[in-house]
Amino acid sequence: ENETLVACLDINPVAPGHLLLITKHHYAGLLEASQAAAGDLGSILPRLARAVCRGVEAPALNVVANTGREAGQVVDHLHLHLIPRYEGDRLFGQWPHQAYEQEEQESVRERIEAALLSH
Repeated sequence: ENETLVACLDINPVAPGHLLLITKHHYAGLLEASQAAAGDLGSILPRLARAVCRGVEAPALNVVANTGREAGQVVDHLHLHLIPRYEGDRLFGQWPHQAYEQEEQESVRERIEAALLSH
C-alpha cells in the first residue's frame, strides 16, 4: 500500500497469487482514469509482477484490466489483475486472431489516431 494504491490477494483467485492492484481514488474503470493514476499503476506494476512470480514460482503472468461490462468488468472501480500463469494451466484459451481486410487496418489506425488527437 502507498498513498494512491493498494494491492491485495483476490478473494476468488484464478490461480494462487492472483493479486489485485487498486486505485484509492475512485475511477469507474481505465477509460475514466487520469494520466497520473495510470502512471501510479505503471510505476509499481513491474515490481509487483516480479514479486508475484517469485512468490508463487510462476514463470509468467497476465496483467488484466477488465474495462466495461462487455470486457467482463463487474466491479465499477479501477483495478488491475496480476494473474500467475503456468505451462499448461489452460486459464485462457487461444484468442481468435484474424487478419484485417484490405485497407481496414489503415482505416482503423486513422480513426484511433483522430480520437487520440481530439482529446
